[in-house]
Order: sequence, then structure tokens, then C-alpha cells
Amino acid sequence: MSDLLSHFDSQIQGQEQLLREREQEIEQLRRQRDRLAELEEQRDELHTQLRTVESEIATVERTMTSSLHRVSSRFEGGALAPASPPAPSPRLPEPPLSPPAPRVATAPATPRTAPAPLPPPAPRTTPVASPTPAPRTTPAAGTASEPKTSSLKDEIKKVLRTARGALSGPVIADKILAAGYKTSSANFANIVKKHLSEMEEVSHVRGEGYKLKK
Repeated sequence: MSDLLSHFDSQIQGQEQLLREREQEIEQLRRQRDRLAELEEQRDELHTQLRTVESEIATVERTMTSSLHRVSSRFEGGALAPASPPAPSPRLPEPPLSPPAPRVATAPATPRTAPAPLPPPAPRTTPVASPTPAPRTTPAAGTASEPKTSSLKDEIKKVLRTARGALSGPVIADKILAAGYKTSSANFANIVKKHLSEMEEVSHVRGEGYKLKK
């Protein structure tokens, strides 16, 4: 009987050891899955940065190509050909010199008396016109105010409402730009991720992305 119990105990211990090993393998797989999700998110960010760099390179190449075309067209048009020296103009014969005219003696001039100085004119005073205030224009009642452009957080909410599941930060940035949002930022995906972290109505699912709270 004791041998049978010891046999059962050894089997139970072996099963427990196998169970612990399986749990360690499952935990390792979970860590690898989380790491894979982080790497995929970094890959999406790098793809966005790569597209930005490629667009800047294409812009610089177009600028250089147009400049080279302008310079080559100037050289081909012959604008830099050397100019021929001007032809010398013919010299005209000099006229003969005439004899000097005899000097005539003139009578000494009588001194002229200077006129008496006139009194200075009285200063004229011109009336200064008082500035008239410009009429104040008040907006008519019932007129609608100018429409305001939607903020970036509103655009993020629109994208997340239409999404079927969680989206990563770069994917949300691409969808906002595709919808017509204008920005001059070279790294728009980082700005979107910063706004996502500040929005209370948005939750982040690790390994999946961002979505609206229910």
C-alpha cells in the first residue's frame, strides 16, 4: 500500500513540474507577444519618418534639376559670347583758328543802390481740423459667425469612431491626413500620439493600439 501511495505521489510531483514548465513557457510567449507589438509600432513610426524624408529628398531633387536646366539654357543661348571691339570713328579735320577780336574799352559801371528791405510777412495761422471719429460698425443681429476649423482632437475622434477596432498612432495620423487635415509638421505622427495620451476619452490597448472608451 505504501508503495502505491509513493508511486502516486511521484506522478503528482511530475505533473506539477510539467505544469510549472508550461506556465513559464506561456509567460515567455506573452512577453514575446508584447515585445512584438512594440516593435510593430516602432516599425510604423519609422515608415512614417521614411516617407517624410523621401518627400523632402524629392523636393530637393526637383529644385536642383530646375536650377541646372536654367543654367544650361543660359550657356546654350550664347549669352556669354565675347563682344567684338568697337570700330574706331574717323577723325574730322580741325577748323582754322580765327584771330582774336580787339578789346573795346568800357566805361566804369556806376554803383547800384540796394533797395530797402521789406517787412517780414505776418505768419498765417491755419485752423487745425479736429479728427472725426470713425463710425463704429456693429454686427447685425442674427448673422452667423465665421466657421472654425476643427481641432486635431476632433479629427482623432472622427477616425476612432469610424474604425472597427484599435488603431496605432501612425495609422491614425495617416487617416487624418488622408481626410484633408493640413499641417506643416515634419513628424505629424508624434504630435498625434501626444494628443492621444492627453485625451481622457481614449484608451490604449497594449499590443493593439488606441480606441474610444465605451
